[in-house]
Amino acid sequence: MTAPRFNPLLGQAIGDRIGGPVRMAIMLGECIADAGGLDPDAVLQRYLAWHRTDAFDTGPTWSAVLEYIANGIAPNTAAQRVHAEQRGLTAGANTAHRATAIGCAAVIPDAQVADAARTEARLTHWHPDAAESSAATATIVRSMLRGATLAAAVSEAARVTTGLVHTLLSTNTPNRSQLSRGGYAPKVLEAAVYFTRTATDFPDAIGQSIHFAGMSNYCPVLVGAFAALRFGVVPVEEYPVDEALAREADEAFARIWRGRVT
Repeated sequence: MTAPRFNPLLGQAIGDRIGGPVRMAIMLGECIADAGGLDPDAVLQRYLAWHRTDAFDTGPTWSAVLEYIANGIAPNTAAQRVHAEQRGLTAGANTAHRATAIGCAAVIPDAQVADAARTEARLTHWHPDAAESSAATATIVRSMLRGATLAAAVSEAARVTTGLVHTLLSTNTPNRSQLSRGGYAPKVLEAAVYFTRTATDFPDAIGQSIHFAGMSNYCPVLVGAFAALRFGVVPVEEYPVDEALAREADEAFARIWRGRVT
């Protein structure tokens, strides 16, 4: 039997059935490693280069903000303009999906993880629920990398967040009928925690979440990351991952977590 790998980026690659979110997380992690910390300007330049070439599965908010920036609009102005144009509906799961990299980036001290995730989220998504969902995701990943159980990691994420994210993470496991298949970040996070918490092993977590999500590429992306840290990644026959992407996820994680621990 293949030995499990406790790599949230690799787990995310398996849960991500389209591929955009995990590629963005890897891109963010590599940018943080190159800069020796979170450099928002450098991150935006990476995103902009991808936007101009072969970006995919990024969501409407990310692509609209990057298009404005590509046309010379200042980043904060671009994010706020898209927030207004979308009538405040900029709390999609894109920021939480990429925030796994912040949790993995050991160069960012534990005490700064949540705020770093908030800062990075607001580069593209102006809604505070996106920022809080990112803060929670990064905190869960970092806590579990430090050896915390899922329950303890979720409790820590609840402690450092506010609003609906804090409320959802502070409650007991929800009834499955309360879960949402949509892309609203706090509910994506709630569903991801639910399927990771109730699973018996990594393949069960992946299978149950993908079956629940259907064509939506939301909660399984985070389930892959969280379940990788709870159970360890093992191959899932029904949901194979591209070998090149798996290698990229392994190399990125080795660099940003094992390679630069402070």
